Amino acid sequence: MIKITDNFQVNKPAPIDDRLGPFASTAVALSSIELDRRYIGLTVIVDDGTGAVDYWFKDGVSNGDLEAKSTGGGGGVPYTGATQDLNLGTYALIADQVNLNVTPTGTLPVGGMQWNDAIGSSETLLKGGSVTLKNGVDLIARVVNKVNPNTTLTKASYQVVKVAGAQGQRLAVELAQGNNDLNSADTLGVVIETIAPNQEGFIMTVGQLEGINTTGSLQGETWADGDVLYLSPTTAGRVTNVKPNGLTGHIVVIGYVEYAHVNNGKIYVKVMNGWELAELHDVYINPGTLANNDALLYDSTAQLWENTSLTKSLVGLGNVDNTSDADKPISSATQTALNAKVNSNSAITGATKTKITYDSKGLVTAGADLTASDIPVLNSYPQVYFYNTAASASVTTLAKIFEGTAINITDMRVGTTFICTGFYTGSASSTKGFGLSSNNTTPTLATATFTSGQFYFIARYIGGVNGTLRISRVGGNGFGVSATTSYVDINASSGTHTLSFWGSSSSGTIIVEHCLIQMIY
Repeated sequence: MIKITDNFQVNKPAPIDDRLGPFASTAVALSSIELDRRYIGLTVIVDDGTGAVDYWFKDGVSNGDLEAKSTGGGGGVPYTGATQDLNLGTYALIADQVNLNVTPTGTLPVGGMQWNDAIGSSETLLKGGSVTLKNGVDLIARVVNKVNPNTTLTKASYQVVKVAGAQGQRLAVELAQGNNDLNSADTLGVVIETIAPNQEGFIMTVGQLEGINTTGSLQGETWADGDVLYLSPTTAGRVTNVKPNGLTGHIVVIGYVEYAHVNNGKIYVKVMNGWELAELHDVYINPGTLANNDALLYDSTAQLWENTSLTKSLVGLGNVDNTSDADKPISSATQTALNAKVNSNSAITGATKTKITYDSKGLVTAGADLTASDIPVLNSYPQVYFYNTAASASVTTLAKIFEGTAINITDMRVGTTFICTGFYTGSASSTKGFGLSSNNTTPTLATATFTSGQFYFIARYIGGVNGTLRISRVGGNGFGVSATTSYVDINASSGTHTLSFWGSSSSGTIIVEHCLIQMIY
């Protein structure tokens, strides 16, 4: 035990509180602080009502050594124009603001911070010296590489990793892949520095990854500025600009190509994992009942979309069954209509007929062959009979020396020309047309001499549409005889018409080499 019988003094006492005050003035402070409580560096706060000001005993402990900290002085903090580093030791830098030089020089040390005018923010060099954190731009995480089998992760490969547990109070990661939910659901970020197996390192979850090859050549693809990058469903840890779908893989957006370049490329990292249907907040997939061909139906009581076995009653087809077509019933209306139909036609037997009779329903009730009386006059051409002047008998055919066949005059159509050849001679008192043979059907030619006369036909309308008949002499010889063409209208009101050629010589013979009979219209 130590017994003190008189006063004692502590040499170089350690401060119990290095800030005293506030005092109304420096005079009050000096009168209040005993000499033995003073030491070099002691801070004294003076507040005269206009604001607190820090004073300190800078070089000694006498009254004259108390100075305002803001006045500076030899050996103090070099506020302006410093020529050397400022080392505060273990003391903090306390200020209303810190202004960084926007054009810094020198090398940034680990733990150091400086302004980066290119990104418009400050940056900090992190542990290990290979990762620079762009303050306000990047979000990073320090993780443990637990890729199996052991694989060194690198910034150059910028592998994508997912959570694989934890180790040493940090998240453990392994390579992510978009081939299924297990390998992609916990995708965390992109490697931004070399991380050896079982060692710690930084990955980026959001921010700008710089200084890499972003042309797509590493992936066997071609990338361009603005491309969306996805987690590859085929290669673990890799990214691709080919968007997966539900068939090819899970959609996990990793980021965007800011600058496609082989060395100085940039990717803006922003991991966004696609959702499984069962992960939606208003969907419940019951794994115990989930089966093939389930439907997703809404339960208004639970206010959830739930997997449900699809039945015919759920879709309003409760009366539908698997009855075969042959056994299916028909509706009453259909049966009524079938009862009213004609089952058979017993009036006739099967045959091919040119004349049929049908009833109001369109059913054939009779069939027969056409007869001549069934055929009406087909109003497609005029029909005429020809007569000669001697016997006034009907002449239905004329000799035609054109292919050597006879032509039925009543078969003439509009535009059809018949050619008759021969000659006619006669006297003034015996003018004739074609003569008739004994069978009264074949035209004959008579021979005679005449001094004047005519060669003609007499035509009479007997039916058909209206038309005009033209008979022309096209050749021949004879004294004083010229070629003549005669026209006559053939119609119901025209009666009998004469078409003739006139001879005007006082004597001689008219020889008609050709006679054209043509229906004009």
